[in-house]
Amino acid sequence: MKMKKKFFHYIVLLVSVSLVLSACKKDDDPAPTPVATSPTAGLSLLSEAYAIGAGTKVEVWAQASYFTGYNKLYLFLKDSVSGAAVKNATIQLHPMMDMGTMMHSAPFENPASVLSSDGLYPCAVVFLMSSMGGTWTLDATITNNVNGLTGMASFNVSVADLSVSRIKSFISSTSSETLFVSLVKPATPVVGMNDLEVVIHKKINMGMEFPADSSLTVEISPLMVSMGHGSPNNVNPVHMGMGHYTGAVNYTMSGDWQINFTFKDGGTIANNTTFFETIVP
Repeated sequence: MKMKKKFFHYIVLLVSVSLVLSACKKDDDPAPTPVATSPTAGLSLLSEAYAIGAGTKVEVWAQASYFTGYNKLYLFLKDSVSGAAVKNATIQLHPMMDMGTMMHSAPFENPASVLSSDGLYPCAVVFLMSSMGGTWTLDATITNNVNGLTGMASFNVSVADLSVSRIKSFISSTSSETLFVSLVKPATPVVGMNDLEVVIHKKINMGMEFPADSSLTVEISPLMVSMGHGSPNNVNPVHMGMGHYTGAVNYTMSGDWQINFTFKDGGTIANNTTFFETIVP
């Protein structure tokens, strides 16, 4: 009987020691190392080149391939030797279309800041036409403020037309200027209220410059094409800066819609025939 008791106590002691050692081991285990998120997560690499003279590699990333309209781009700058992200740089874009017999530029938005926490610099280019009509190049002059060097990266880009256009142009009846209207939002429309954003640029200097336009009053009137009705509670876009006008559009049901625009210059209609088509799933 005593033998059984001793054996029992021995087993209990052994289990207790095992539990203590197990707990200590768990306490001593280091916490899992967090996985670093890439600054380009969710984006696709479209182009890459070296800014010769700046000691910098330049990568162009975006959510979609180049298309006619407003392209939100992200330039990822790396030191050409170490591969480390360049977090202090001045960037100047210069898009150009060569049509053989003539050339023209396009609207663009340089990065808003020279500083980047991860080497990624948001910018934008509005491609006015597809590469079917000529050859697009996108030059980016880079001043690497870390090493003080400047160079230019040049990209040959292939721009495709979308099945539903996201860029329109008109000649103002008040100023005779050519203006380009690019639909930024909604990119993927849904039934109900959608953020609406357009950006407007005007063509000057024979198409070599496209400054943002902030002078217009914009009104919208959505139309459900197949059923011939509109929708309530829409918000006319107002200028928020850099030619960007924001409002809201209400798609009350699935189907084929178009947003009809009226542009006014000082109370006088400059254009009222521009519209964007969309399919709401």
